[in-house]
Amino acid sequence: MFKYMFKQYILMKTITVTDEAYEKLKKMKSEGDSFTDAILKLPEKKLTISELFGVLKDSGNIEEDRKRLKQIHDRIGKDMEKRRNELGIR
Repeated sequence: MFKYMFKQYILMKTITVTDEAYEKLKKMKSEGDSFTDAILKLPEKKLTISELFGVLKDSGNIEEDRKRLKQIHDRIGKDMEKRRNELGIR
């Protein structure tokens, strides 16, 4: 019988953040989570108010407005699905 040993090496980087950023990140992470876990749960990009309300502004072309609204809806849906998967929520 043979025994195999496998070691997994995790590459780490040191980053510098302000006290304010550290405190916000600390509040965001769940008990038992590492700071890496908390960072990986952050959304990739938040919609700005101008992006959200810009879709609602009448451009004079209803099809173009619908297309822009669908793009934002799809982006939000993908972000929500990703978060549900990360948290194990179905």
